[in-house]
Amino acid sequence: MFNMLKKYIAVLTMASLIIPSTLLNLVNLDKAYAADNTVLINEMMVNSTQEWIELYNSSSDTPVDVSGWYFTSIDYAGSLYIIPTTTIIAPNGFLKLDLAGNKLRNDADDVSLLDTTSDTLDQITYGPNPWTQISSAPSVDKTIGRVDDGSSCWYSDLIASPNASNQASNSVLPVYTKSANIKATADNPANFINNITKATVAVEAELSSYQDSTLTAYLVDESGNKVNDTITAITDQTHQEFTLNANTLVDGTVVPWIKVIDTATGISTGYLEGTPGQKDIIAPDAPTAAYVNASTNNAANVINSYSKSAVTSSVTLGANSLTTDNVTLEFAGLLSYNSAGTNGAGTVNYASLDLQTLTDGNVALNAFVTDAAGNKSTTLTGTQANKDTVAPTSTITMADSTYGPLTWPDKVSGTASDATSGIDGIATSVQRNSDSKYFNGVDWQISEFLLTTTYTAGDWYFYLSSSILENGINYTVKSYAVDIASNTQVTSTTKSFTYDTSTPAGSFTINDGAVYTTSNTVTLKMTASADVTKMRFSNDNITWFGWENIAATKIWTLSAGDGNKTVYAQFKNAAGNESAKVSNIITFDTTAPAGTVSINNDATYTNNKSVTLTLAATDLTSGMDKMKFSNNGTSWSSWESYNTSKTWDLLATTYSTTNDGVKTVYAKFMDKAGNETTVTISDEITYDATAPVNGTLSIDSDAAYTTLGSVTLTLSASDVTSGMDKMLFSNDGTTWTTAEAYATSKTAWVLTSDDGVKTVYVKFVDKAGNQTLVISKTIIKDSILPTGTIAINNSANYTKSNNVTLNLSTTDTSGVKSMAFSNNGVDFTAWENYAVSKTYSLPTGDGTKTVYTKFMDKAGNISLIISDTIILDTVNPSDAVVVDTPNGGTVTKGDDVILSGTSEPNAQLTIRIYSDLAFTDYTNADSSGKWNYTVTSATLDKLTAGTHKITLAITDSAGNNSNEVQIAEFTLNDKVVTEVVAATSETQKIDQPVDTTPTGETEVETIGPENGDTKGEDTNSKTSRTLVTLAILIIAIGAVAGGYYGYQWWMEKDSSSKTKTTKKKTKKEEKFGRW
Repeated sequence: MFNMLKKYIAVLTMASLIIPSTLLNLVNLDKAYAADNTVLINEMMVNSTQEWIELYNSSSDTPVDVSGWYFTSIDYAGSLYIIPTTTIIAPNGFLKLDLAGNKLRNDADDVSLLDTTSDTLDQITYGPNPWTQISSAPSVDKTIGRVDDGSSCWYSDLIASPNASNQASNSVLPVYTKSANIKATADNPANFINNITKATVAVEAELSSYQDSTLTAYLVDESGNKVNDTITAITDQTHQEFTLNANTLVDGTVVPWIKVIDTATGISTGYLEGTPGQKDIIAPDAPTAAYVNASTNNAANVINSYSKSAVTSSVTLGANSLTTDNVTLEFAGLLSYNSAGTNGAGTVNYASLDLQTLTDGNVALNAFVTDAAGNKSTTLTGTQANKDTVAPTSTITMADSTYGPLTWPDKVSGTASDATSGIDGIATSVQRNSDSKYFNGVDWQISEFLLTTTYTAGDWYFYLSSSILENGINYTVKSYAVDIASNTQVTSTTKSFTYDTSTPAGSFTINDGAVYTTSNTVTLKMTASADVTKMRFSNDNITWFGWENIAATKIWTLSAGDGNKTVYAQFKNAAGNESAKVSNIITFDTTAPAGTVSINNDATYTNNKSVTLTLAATDLTSGMDKMKFSNNGTSWSSWESYNTSKTWDLLATTYSTTNDGVKTVYAKFMDKAGNETTVTISDEITYDATAPVNGTLSIDSDAAYTTLGSVTLTLSASDVTSGMDKMLFSNDGTTWTTAEAYATSKTAWVLTSDDGVKTVYVKFVDKAGNQTLVISKTIIKDSILPTGTIAINNSANYTKSNNVTLNLSTTDTSGVKSMAFSNNGVDFTAWENYAVSKTYSLPTGDGTKTVYTKFMDKAGNISLIISDTIILDTVNPSDAVVVDTPNGGTVTKGDDVILSGTSEPNAQLTIRIYSDLAFTDYTNADSSGKWNYTVTSATLDKLTAGTHKITLAITDSAGNNSNEVQIAEFTLNDKVVTEVVAATSETQKIDQPVDTTPTGETEVETIGPENGDTKGEDTNSKTSRTLVTLAILIIAIGAVAGGYYGYQWWMEKDSSSKTKTTKKKTKKEEKFGRW
């Protein structure tokens, strides 16, 4: 065949266009090598000094180990290149393999990739031959490769891109054929031409694009015969189809060839060799026989319930049968099964055919043969089969029940039926369930034993004697029906019964075991053994009601009248055995109980919503059982067990409101029979949760002080709900008195013993027991007399005026409030507000005066009487007697002058000297009246030389003043000091008296004794100082001439002109000198 194709292709090549080698020629002849291979030849450098092949792994997630794989070519059929070990291509990875030397042909070659088992994994052909994948070899240093990587599209003259993605941007891409084959139709398989399609063979091709092109298709048989068709102006789609008449072609291999010429470029792809096909127009031989085989579950040509899903059938074939033929077996034209033919005459078997969907009845079998080209033989009608898949059914007429010697029927019977083939027979078994053994007609055995029955016109039976049955044992009877088609009843019909000769047992309760009932209609609840079927009852054990079916409960009517009632019962099983008679008692009570309720032992008031109810109820028949309560007589609490005491909430919102006021509690009682009281049972109590208000406390009518240990308390409080009841007192807010009856006054409340601020506390309690907050008042307790002092004129000894100032001071706990005065300690003035000073008039008449006073504190305590004395002296003192004075004499500065005399005892003497400078000083007489005073030289030295007067005034102890009288007049001379300058320039001091007799009179200003101030001034003092200065100057000049004589004259001056020298005054004496 290959030689024939080469001849034909040579003819085509000669007639084809000459295509430039630089243009791209593409066809898709990728063969279906290993389906799971992802490594392809991706790019090759075949016309260069360094040849290489690039592989590409198109898997995106699986690396591929290519160790030991190798390449072949036309010149290297054995091995072009072997890939080194441990070579792995990553997912979507490239592998460039360099070839040693120039091993690939530059113009045309055939390169294949093989694995280690020499299986071809990929192949690429290039060159100017029509069967090559690439019709032109690449230029120098250009490559051929797939675009995109791993695709079926090959390009020539690519720019080399080793280990990188291929690019086709430098090539021209005309239309090319990707694939071509004989199309499968309803009448022929793909790549086959049979007797039906030989004149209308459909050839299809896939193009790379659909721009304007001309497409020519050929079919060539093995003898070189060909038929062709041409399609021009392909512009609509890449899929193109041809219809060729293959009548002239001989049976055998037929190859489609496709050639495309691009209209725009004139480029031809060359011829693409399509997928080879086969022409076969001869029909196969028909089968010779078809039938259903017999098996262990069915007879030949019978289909039953056992074989319907696993039928075995056979078809016998003729001598010309081929293994490529398809043998079809059909059942009733509805189900068909296919199998491969045999090589020559033989039998095709079909196992496990599922014919469940066929309808029961006669089933036709047909068989025919179809060869590989789709040619069909004539149809054989095989042996008809009969289908019956429905198993027969049977029944057992005896009841699932219990039987005894009197009720056993002696035989077991039933019915059977089958709709298609009919009943063949009935088999039964009897199993003793106590040990699971089966009856074999004589004895009992372990395995199931089928007993033969008598079957007539749909009914069957067999005898079973009661003699083989044991008391209390349960038995199971099973029946199996078999039809004529061998279908056996899969699930047996089953009945169970118990053979029982024992006496049944049973019991009952009245109203679930209740002891009491309020109704004569009660419910009886039965408990009986499993075999009990009947029951009957009586109220007196004499008259019985009839037997009735056993039931779980029974409504029964007791005999009339309160009291204990007895009910009798008896039970019977299916065997007719009766139980012993049993009975129960219940108390019938229709009378309601009676009772009372008391709240907090009949208390009138409560401040606690939780109260204690005292209950008393009686019932003569059944006795007390339950009770419930309400705050409004409408909404009730749940029933609870009866008790004589109950804690209850007066304010439960479910039953009442939460306001203060009268609360009513209602009670209901129930006896053990369930009778409830019908009369209203209740009690009342006033609920008061609000403490008294407007509470007040006053101590001694709100007095601020008390001198007593006990006080009177004035009280008030109010309570609108329950009213006032008690009160409690305390002196410390902690320790309280025993509660006493509320009153508006409490006398003789004893304060704590010590003085000071006292607090009294009180709490009020209403009749419900609510207490107020603590109310308190304070009072100052003062039981100690005040103390104080009095001083007249700040404790002066004398006063010259009847009007004096009393100086007062006190000490007291509560503070002094008032004071009163007296001149005799008996008759006191009216109380007046206390003050620290008081102007007071002494009684007339000089002499010692006493003033008495007493104080009253704020608490009313009066102090002891206290007093002070003073001497009232209103007479001026007489003039003093002067004993020693310088009157009429001369005094020289530098001397002291002593004055002395007598006056009133302790009197103050005011001594004044009238001069140019005022001088006043004081001295005091002693207690005998004697006094003396020294005018010191220091004082005299300050006076101007000349005549001076001395006056004296007396002030007695009371402050009375005498007249100011002159006691002396004297002349004051200066002391002269002369400096003599000797020839030796030594200065010497010479004392010489200087006559300073004034040339004029001295004026003296006298101030009266009222103010005691004196001021004097020497009008010639300036002239005197000038004369002295001139005298000293003359003496100094004369001293130079006279010298010694002048000095002697000064020293021997008349001693009578010198001033008397006195001793220096003491500090005590100097203090009286004033200027």
